[in-house]
Amino acid sequence: MAAIGGLGYEITRADGVCAATGETLRPGDPIVVTLIEREDEGVLQRLEYKLDAWDASAGTKAPTGVFASWRTVRPDPSAKPDPLIDAGSLMELFESLGGAEDTRRQVFRYVLALLLIRKKKLEYLGAADGVLRVRERGPKDAPSETQHVVNPGMDDDAVAAAIEQLSQVMSGSEA
Repeated sequence: MAAIGGLGYEITRADGVCAATGETLRPGDPIVVTLIEREDEGVLQRLEYKLDAWDASAGTKAPTGVFASWRTVRPDPSAKPDPLIDAGSLMELFESLGGAEDTRRQVFRYVLALLLIRKKKLEYLGAADGVLRVRERGPKDAPSETQHVVNPGMDDDAVAAAIEQLSQVMSGSEA
């Protein structure tokens, strides 16, 4: 389990089994990864679902307490380690948290924004009145919409620790 500084959560690691069917997930399988909020435990439980099992259960057996989710492909454990979540999925996760009013989701979105700036996926436009302004990087002739990210008031040390820990969790390395 890895703690994400400043978020008040620990994130568990997935076990390589579809949470809906119990089937072993194979490298290359399209999957949906979820972070399930266990508020009473201060834990985000990472669960993985085969894409067809997730789609089949949408609205009926979908887990309660979904903090965030994204689609990806199950990595090959013998291959060179790639991030467990690619930049496109990180952007999707960042955007899905756009209307969050919950403080922990705002902190998570803020840390994701800083991580995406560091990965050169978001462009920093400035900050004022407790709001970070960013936009997705793209061609100069097609600027994207400006996103506003609430600054949760984390100090520099907490931000650095949270980004480092989140990077480790997302890449699959030990925190």
